[in-house]
Amino acid sequence: MKSKLYKKFHASKYQFKTHIVSGSGNVKGELVVGSKAALAHIQQSLGRTLDIVKTDHTRTEWVFCEKK
Repeated sequence: MKSKLYKKFHASKYQFKTHIVSGSGNVKGELVVGSKAALAHIQQSLGRTLDIVKTDHTRTEWVFCEKK
């Protein structure tokens, strides 16, 4: 059922995984959070920034909700 209050944007957790990037030498590694990467990809594909009101995460996808 579609929501009347929110416009939802979905991204796959299999495509945007949370992972660690290791560094070598003096460069430190970092933790790449999947939800942040997914949100950045959605915003880039839309060409605008989203005003996220809430996030719903299911087993297989990241869901970002914006007010209609």
